[in-house]
Amino acid sequence: MGQVSHSPTIAIRWIHGTLMAVAWVACGPKVTNDPIPKENQNVTTLSNQPALDAELEAELAQIRRAPAAAVGMGEKAYSPYELVAGEDLVRATEPEVVRRLAAEALDQRNDRVFRFVMLQILGLRREAAVDAALVNGLADPLLRPLAAYFLGRPGYKGYPARDRNTVTPILRALAAYLRDAGVYQDPWYHNTHATADLVLAAFVRITGPDAFTFANPEERDFIGYTLRFPDGERAGLLEQAQRWPVGVK
Repeated sequence: MGQVSHSPTIAIRWIHGTLMAVAWVACGPKVTNDPIPKENQNVTTLSNQPALDAELEAELAQIRRAPAAAVGMGEKAYSPYELVAGEDLVRATEPEVVRRLAAEALDQRNDRVFRFVMLQILGLRREAAVDAALVNGLADPLLRPLAAYFLGRPGYKGYPARDRNTVTPILRALAAYLRDAGVYQDPWYHNTHATADLVLAAFVRITGPDAFTFANPEERDFIGYTLRFPDGERAGLLEQAQRWPVGVK
């Protein structure tokens, strides 16, 4: 049998190759330090939701288990919804409650109806921060119809008024969706409504119905307070809303 060579030259080459491999590994890319892909950044942010006290967390958990049962049907057309669960979340004064509700509503991993209930609760709170949360909700096609509806509700039949130094930012946000082609599928009434109708009704309500000309003046009393939109008013109110000076091209 031949003997294995122990030539110094071969040994040096082996050591050099090994050191080069180690150096390549040490200098190679570190996957753990890569930036979060853009499309995942929102999910990562939403996982860092502000924690609430134990009682409020328990109430959220209860709603999460049976979200459809958290809201009932109101007794009047101008008050279609009635909150069944979540009153403590409505009354809680901690500022992080609005941020948590908004984060839960925006989190696309959550159940659809649960996300709607988060908007229902937000709509019953009076802080100015609620308006900002609902405006953010307009960017989500699923949340857009109810977010618009609750932007138009403050100050009437159980929905507290909010301090609004100006309504222009809200109107500008709504104006972007006046021709939205989406549909709101109501999980409580099991019917559908055009997203654009709810957006237009909120726009008219916030601007002030008296600033608009109605084909039937009786319609102005409840426009934006019901889920129904009067068919005979749609074209005229849309044309007037699109001419309203809110800075939308």
